[in-house]
Amino acid sequence: MSKPMILLNIDSLMTEPLQYSIKKGKAPAIEFLMNHGTFIPDMVSAFPTMSVTIDSTLLTGTYPDQHHIPALNWYDVKNKQIVNYGTGLRETISVGFSRSVLNMFNRLNNIDLNPNLTTLFEDLNSEGKKSAAINSFIYRGHSKKILRVPLLLRWLTNIGSPITTNAPNYLSLGAFKSIRKRSFAPVLIGGNRKYAGR
Repeated sequence: MSKPMILLNIDSLMTEPLQYSIKKGKAPAIEFLMNHGTFIPDMVSAFPTMSVTIDSTLLTGTYPDQHHIPALNWYDVKNKQIVNYGTGLRETISVGFSRSVLNMFNRLNNIDLNPNLTTLFEDLNSEGKKSAAINSFIYRGHSKKILRVPLLLRWLTNIGSPITTNAPNYLSLGAFKSIRKRSFAPVLIGGNRKYAGR
């Protein structure tokens, strides 16, 4: 049997603060992984350095000109509208709560992420291997999953029906989707470290 693989993506973690944290004994788990794996301190990120753009590059193996996720906010020339995948409150309000939520949880993976490219999750599925995404906004896979819009967001956005999305075999995304049937995410979007760890 082959060993399972874990791709751990820590958003905004830079080499210098990481090495400082390890020296102070504050990151023993990451130090263990570095000592038993490969650490590349001078890696160059995809540009622009925004989560959805970098994650799309990481999971498709291509740059923004190919995977079609240019930024967290961008102007869609074809539809003449600003696309916001959930940045700050001001941008979300200007685009509209409903549209921002639908952009983040439907449009990003199911429409904008280039359908002519495959993601790591889709590649693994094609090889008969199962995969999971935990609190990752780029998660397109071959399995249909239902994202339940939390009550507070339903009230703010008027999105009453669940959102159907394409995901890996297992998907956990804050209060929208849990791997376990009976669980509660204290943070709507899944930024809670205890919940992610569980």
